[in-house]
Amino acid sequence: MDSLINTKEDVALLQHAGVIHNKQSSHQEAAIFFNQLGDCMSFDTINPHFADVFRDVQLYYDSSWNRSLAHLVHDYFHSPWAIISVIAGVILLGLTALQAFFTVYRYYHP
Repeated sequence: MDSLINTKEDVALLQHAGVIHNKQSSHQEAAIFFNQLGDCMSFDTINPHFADVFRDVQLYYDSSWNRSLAHLVHDYFHSPWAIISVIAGVILLGLTALQAFFTVYRYYHP
Protein backbone atom coordinates (compact mmCIF):
# COMPACT_ATOMS: atom_id res chain seq x y z
CA MET A 1 0.00 0.00 0.00
CA ASP A 2 2.96 2.29 0.61
CA SER A 3 3.85 2.25 -3.08
CA LEU A 4 0.21 2.95 -3.96
CA ILE A 5 -0.45 5.80 -1.50
CA ASN A 6 1.84 8.83 -1.32
CA THR A 7 -0.42 11.85 -0.89
CA LYS A 8 -3.77 12.73 0.62
CA GLU A 9 -5.24 12.83 -2.90
CA ASP A 10 -4.33 9.14 -3.32
CA VAL A 11 -6.20 8.32 -0.10
CA ALA A 12 -9.22 10.33 -1.24
CA LEU A 13 -9.25 8.58 -4.62
CA LEU A 14 -8.98 5.09 -3.11
CA GLN A 15 -11.64 5.90 -0.53
CA HIS A 16 -13.97 7.23 -3.24
CA ALA A 17 -13.43 4.04 -5.27
CA GLY A 18 -14.23 1.91 -2.22
CA VAL A 19 -10.78 0.32 -2.03
CA ILE A 20 -10.07 1.56 1.50
CA HIS A 21 -12.13 2.92 4.37
CA ASN A 22 -10.40 5.83 6.05
CA LYS A 23 -10.97 5.85 9.81
CA GLN A 24 -8.30 8.51 10.43
CA SER A 25 -9.28 12.09 11.12
CA SER A 26 -8.02 13.30 7.74
CA HIS A 27 -6.73 12.02 4.42
CA GLN A 28 -3.28 13.44 5.25
CA GLU A 29 -3.05 11.33 8.42
CA ALA A 30 -4.06 8.22 6.49
CA ALA A 31 -1.37 8.93 3.88
CA ILE A 32 1.24 9.33 6.61
CA PHE A 33 0.04 6.08 8.23
CA PHE A 34 0.39 4.09 5.02
CA ASN A 35 3.77 5.68 4.21
CA GLN A 36 5.13 4.75 7.65
CA LEU A 37 3.55 1.29 7.65
CA GLY A 38 6.21 -0.21 5.41
CA ASP A 39 9.17 1.24 7.34
CA CYS A 40 9.46 -1.75 9.66
CA MET A 41 8.89 -4.40 6.99
CA SER A 42 11.28 -6.25 4.73
CA PHE A 43 10.49 -7.61 1.30
CA ASP A 44 11.09 -11.18 0.24
CA THR A 45 13.34 -10.66 -2.78
CA ILE A 46 13.64 -14.39 -3.50
CA ASN A 47 9.91 -15.06 -3.84
CA PRO A 48 8.08 -11.75 -4.40
CA HIS A 49 4.35 -12.45 -4.21
CA PHE A 50 3.19 -9.29 -5.93
CA ALA A 51 5.87 -9.02 -8.62
CA ASP A 52 3.36 -9.94 -11.32
CA VAL A 53 0.93 -7.29 -10.11
CA PHE A 54 3.61 -4.59 -10.03
CA ARG A 55 4.79 -5.61 -13.51
CA ASP A 56 1.23 -5.52 -14.90
CA VAL A 57 0.55 -2.12 -13.36
CA GLN A 58 3.80 -0.75 -14.79
CA LEU A 59 3.03 -2.17 -18.26
CA TYR A 60 -0.46 -0.65 -18.12
CA TYR A 61 0.97 2.71 -17.03
CA ASP A 62 3.68 2.70 -19.71
CA SER A 63 1.22 1.99 -22.53
CA SER A 64 0.80 5.09 -24.68
CA TRP A 65 -2.70 3.97 -25.70
CA ASN A 66 -3.87 3.90 -22.06
CA ARG A 67 -2.29 7.28 -21.36
CA SER A 68 -3.95 8.80 -24.44
CA LEU A 69 -7.30 7.33 -23.45
CA ALA A 70 -6.92 8.69 -19.91
CA HIS A 71 -6.12 12.17 -21.25
CA LEU A 72 -9.12 11.98 -23.60
CA VAL A 73 -11.46 10.99 -20.78
CA HIS A 74 -10.01 13.61 -18.42
CA ASP A 75 -10.12 16.45 -20.96
CA TYR A 76 -13.29 15.75 -22.93
CA PHE A 77 -15.57 13.57 -20.82
CA HIS A 78 -15.50 15.34 -17.46
CA SER A 79 -19.21 16.27 -17.53
CA PRO A 80 -22.36 15.06 -19.29
CA TRP A 81 -22.48 18.21 -21.42
CA ALA A 82 -18.93 17.63 -22.58
CA ILE A 83 -19.83 14.07 -23.58
CA ILE A 84 -22.87 15.27 -25.51
CA SER A 85 -20.86 17.95 -27.31
CA VAL A 86 -18.12 15.48 -28.32
CA ILE A 87 -20.73 13.03 -29.65
CA ALA A 88 -22.48 15.83 -31.55
CA GLY A 89 -19.15 16.96 -33.02
CA VAL A 90 -18.33 13.44 -34.21
CA ILE A 91 -21.79 13.04 -35.77
CA LEU A 92 -21.54 16.41 -37.53
CA LEU A 93 -18.06 15.57 -38.82
CA GLY A 94 -19.35 12.25 -40.17
CA LEU A 95 -22.34 13.91 -41.86
CA THR A 96 -20.06 16.53 -43.41
CA ALA A 97 -17.77 13.82 -44.80
CA LEU A 98 -20.81 11.94 -46.13
CA GLN A 99 -22.13 15.08 -47.80
CA ALA A 100 -18.74 15.75 -49.42
CA PHE A 101 -18.57 12.16 -50.68
CA PHE A 102 -22.00 12.30 -52.31
CA THR A 103 -21.27 15.69 -53.84
CA VAL A 104 -18.11 14.38 -55.51
CA TYR A 105 -19.77 11.07 -56.41
CA ARG A 106 -22.69 12.80 -58.10
CA TYR A 107 -20.29 15.01 -60.10
CA TYR A 108 -18.48 12.01 -61.58
CA HIS A 109 -21.55 9.71 -61.88
CA PRO A 110 -24.53 11.86 -62.88
